[in-house]
Amino acid sequence: MNTQFSKTYRLLSAKDYSPVFSNGYKVEDRYLLILAKPNNRDYARLGLAISKKKVKLAVGRNRIKRIIRESFRHNHEVIKGLDIVVIAGRDIAQLTREQLRQNLDEKWQKLRNR
Repeated sequence: MNTQFSKTYRLLSAKDYSPVFSNGYKVEDRYLLILAKPNNRDYARLGLAISKKKVKLAVGRNRIKRIIRESFRHNHEVIKGLDIVVIAGRDIAQLTREQLRQNLDEKWQKLRNR
């Protein structure tokens, strides 16, 4: 995958998100809830749901989204063939960049093993 996060690799509309929400499987902890569903493609697509209720400041929400997208780009081969929605948990703002990356790497491995 190139260094950009092009539209091909994103869930863009409600039509893309709803199958994942309705019958995707989940991997979760107190920081993240990740929903995934096979997509019949040879690449993964990512959707993000980082709400103001969980992370008050836009700077924090943007930081978290940037880290998630970066981790997704580095692990896209591990999770290919899935539509994935990452939802922020209540304590996600407390994590450092490295802790969040490590948490995501563990989640990608769990998704691969399913």
